[in-house]
Amino acid sequence: MNVRTGLVLMVAVLGVPDLPVFGVDWVVTQLTDNDYGDVRPVVSGSNVGWVGGPDALEPGPRDRKIYLYDGNTVVPISHPDYATGYPQISASQVVWEGYDGGGDLEVFRYDFATRTREQITQNSIHDYYAYASEQGSESYVAWLGDTGAASDVYEYHPSGGITRITDDSKYDCGARIDGSKVVWRGGGEANWQTNHAREAYLYDADTETTYQLTENSYFDGQSDISGASVVWEGGGASYNVREIFLYDHDVFLDFGPGADPEDATIQLTDNDHYDGDVQICGSHVVWVGGNRLDSDEPTGELEIYLCDLDDPNAGITRLTDNAYDDHHPFVCDAYVVWQGDGNLDPGDPSTDTEIFVYDHSAFLALGPGADPNDAITQLTQNDYDDGRVRVSGSTVVWSGHGNLDPYDPTTDAEIFMAIIPEPVTLCILALGGLALRCRRR
Repeated sequence: MNVRTGLVLMVAVLGVPDLPVFGVDWVVTQLTDNDYGDVRPVVSGSNVGWVGGPDALEPGPRDRKIYLYDGNTVVPISHPDYATGYPQISASQVVWEGYDGGGDLEVFRYDFATRTREQITQNSIHDYYAYASEQGSESYVAWLGDTGAASDVYEYHPSGGITRITDDSKYDCGARIDGSKVVWRGGGEANWQTNHAREAYLYDADTETTYQLTENSYFDGQSDISGASVVWEGGGASYNVREIFLYDHDVFLDFGPGADPEDATIQLTDNDHYDGDVQICGSHVVWVGGNRLDSDEPTGELEIYLCDLDDPNAGITRLTDNAYDDHHPFVCDAYVVWQGDGNLDPGDPSTDTEIFVYDHSAFLALGPGADPNDAITQLTQNDYDDGRVRVSGSTVVWSGHGNLDPYDPTTDAEIFMAIIPEPVTLCILALGGLALRCRRR
């Protein structure tokens, strides 16, 4: 499989000599170039995984396979005869769901160290939405097992095997894992839209203990975990009014026996609009919120927000402030990425989604009073949708419904990767305008 590298926004500058150049420090590599869909990229370090196949754009694991780019080559890692889908990645492994010849979904993993594939589950229920992590030298996986009447949360690590964390008649969902800790939403009926009784839970595999983090009468939604910190969306009388909450498990344990998890929980937002799609990495929490903080602007747009837990005086930083929706933020270390229904060029009337990256370290280096917009780079600028963006370290990956070859008429989705290279002289050649732009880093 061919892997092609180009400078950021090469497509955008072809034939447009006076177009602004965004993100000249980033270099884009197109990892796939074929006539079928490549979607759902995930990244950890130099390893990039995704799912590709003739019907990869359709829901469910159909005729498609899991692929891995290890920094040098692209190889398929799933079983050649099994349909697969929904890969996730960590530093030591890729996990996914797929069929094994039977009629139900199973969970698989690929180990980077041994370069071997393992089937974790083999049963008669659907096992899906697997997530990967590690703690020390041990790999961990969490997923959902669905009997049709209920769904439960499971955890696996090679030295301990499979643990069934929940076992009830409710629908548990949204399992996420970091190290040996798993979070999920539990206590709901099959139709979550009519039942707002879901609560947030945490399981610690080290102590084999489950903690109920919330107990209220409203719907607690998407959750995520990083270390001892858990975040989720909840509150409000309707799905359109949500807030962001943060729980610190270390603080809870410090309170001692009989402590209430509520005492270790703080509410990060308090407003009259939707805050959700929350994600955490280390001390950085990101989410989307309804654009209602500025009375001079319409209230329909979604914007990106960041809370730096290491800087208690910073409060919440609003990263975007525009007239279009920004979606699906993802954070790792100092970088935040997302897809936006527009771009930074006011002369571009296109409404397709583009990829953006924010560098929090660069923003802090600008000093007090800095504008977050000065730390944002637009990685794509084209006439097709770019989405499902992820970041690990300084590597960004996404799926674009197009590719860097202007002579390729196909519109299937391809996988792209952007990195900050070692110091070199970067040049952008606008072939249509005979303009050469170089910059030494």
